[in-house]
Amino acid sequence: MPSRTLQRVSAIWLEATLSPGRLADLDRVASHQLVDHGVLAVGGSLYLVLAYPRETRQMIPGDLPYPFLHYGLLGLLIILVVVLISNLRDMGDNH
Repeated sequence: MPSRTLQRVSAIWLEATLSPGRLADLDRVASHQLVDHGVLAVGGSLYLVLAYPRETRQMIPGDLPYPFLHYGLLGLLIILVVVLISNLRDMGDNH
């Protein structure tokens, strides 16, 4: 059974082919999905970095300090969450 997101994208795509003004909605849904998956990927990476610090230090290059990786992922996660919240507010305004 297709996911709700796939059904929503399919419905918007069908409407976009019927009315070109709706193509912007398809772009908006795609960018929201990209941000959602980015939050999950960065959040998961940050979890692994913090849960397994010894293994992480062994895997990263010697030139890259562990705190730089930790705080870099944290900063990226904060930025993605702010963008996600902004997207959710815009979505509420449009509907």
